[in-house]
Amino acid sequence: MKICLIRPGLVTTAGAIGIEIILPLGIAYLAAHLRQEGFEVSFVDAVGEDIDAFSPLPDLPDGVQRGIPDEETVARIPADVDVIGVSCMFSVGWVISRRLIQAVRRRFPDAVLIIGGEHATAMPEYCLRDTPELDFVVLGEGEHTTAELLHTLERGGDPETVTGVAFLRDGEYRVAPPRARERELVSLPWPAWDMLPVENYLNNVTAGLEYGRTMPIIASRGCPYECTFCSNPVMWGKLWRARPAEDVVAEIEHNARTYNITNVDFFDLTTIVKRSWIIEFCNMMIERRLGVTWQLITTRSEMIDEEVTRLMKQAGCTYVTYAAESGSTQVLTDIKKKVDREAMLRSIGFSVDSGLGVKMNFVCGFPDDSLSDILASYKMAARAAWRGAHDVGFFPFTPYPGSALFQRLLDEGKITINDQFFFGLASYNFSQIRSVARNFSDRQLQFLCLTGIALFYLVSFGRRPVRAWDLLLEILRSEGKTKLSAALVRMIKKRRGLKQAATAGA
Repeated sequence: MKICLIRPGLVTTAGAIGIEIILPLGIAYLAAHLRQEGFEVSFVDAVGEDIDAFSPLPDLPDGVQRGIPDEETVARIPADVDVIGVSCMFSVGWVISRRLIQAVRRRFPDAVLIIGGEHATAMPEYCLRDTPELDFVVLGEGEHTTAELLHTLERGGDPETVTGVAFLRDGEYRVAPPRARERELVSLPWPAWDMLPVENYLNNVTAGLEYGRTMPIIASRGCPYECTFCSNPVMWGKLWRARPAEDVVAEIEHNARTYNITNVDFFDLTTIVKRSWIIEFCNMMIERRLGVTWQLITTRSEMIDEEVTRLMKQAGCTYVTYAAESGSTQVLTDIKKKVDREAMLRSIGFSVDSGLGVKMNFVCGFPDDSLSDILASYKMAARAAWRGAHDVGFFPFTPYPGSALFQRLLDEGKITINDQFFFGLASYNFSQIRSVARNFSDRQLQFLCLTGIALFYLVSFGRRPVRAWDLLLEILRSEGKTKLSAALVRMIKKRRGLKQAATAGA
């Protein structure tokens, strides 16, 4: 059986400063597993094939689709394919994923069409009814489910016997029981990067900072916490599983030798849950002397004490992002964010003292947020800036499908599911902010987010004036050594790319 996996283009806007250019971990893991299972696998990465290609999105003000056009993506699918799988990780990309699926069906009327990813897992019935061209939705972790589904179809079996699959039969929604989470992550092959245009990604600033040729990696899956704004419980469940530290270091070493990388970004939901794991990992990195730096895109603070931060720095860690979410006790309780704010601030101090770059993330505009809640976040951010944290993010709350808050707002009639809702999830563009908070309008929420950012950097630069000068130099050199400079460099490069694309198309 021949299967083609597709990563669609990305939704973005000219003013967006968020993370975009990242190698697709999930579908690369799937490709590796299917190949191991004996299937003939091909891959079309619409983003990686031409990172600097942009097409206008009339539905979204200032919006563009990044990557090769849909017709070119479809043209690259092998003519003799039996099954076509499309990844839709983020709900903001649902509309263009749907359009791609429709184009694929027109070209391949007899192929089996499957979709997977976080969005599809969060809204399986919606995806099937919104896109009748689809045959199946794979829920949650996709490796074993997809392989079993393909084997079942190959022998003419009933797909309803496959756990973790949803589909329509005579218009009736059918969903099999969920598949048990994979506990032994070491049993899964490493991502099939050899099937993707990896080189096109390596010299682009991605989620971390600009430390040379960068690839993503995950050391664990799942998260033991139940934050109500997060879709993790639906996609990954509460079971946190970590790969052996040895396996993670071996993958880094392999990628360093194969792709000449100099940095890796950890994309785990919660990288550090076990103190013993991070200590073992750091010791191995120190022993191997790979010359590869690494960054934690997001983490909790419970296990990051003075000893751990010093060890992380020695092992090549350069940057850590702390997910505070809010400085308000009431908000943290409401969203079930189990975090000790004072312990986090102490951990931030340890990280700064050890020479690590530090960022904090906050969310403004939860449904029940009050002004006093926002002010509590400002206070915590200012304290972190005074202590030496380098960067901050104040992001507008976004009701992600699959999260408890999304379901609450949907039940209350506060949100309507349509194309504009999905496009509105592109929250990294502050001009597109849509508030669902009962106390703040769109414009007020935009002001509150920008004020929090401005306050943090005012304290940071006032306390350490040299950082303002460093920021200017990094922008002039197109370097991203802090999150702020990296975001500005990304935005400048994107605007140049959009201008060049417009000029070429004129």
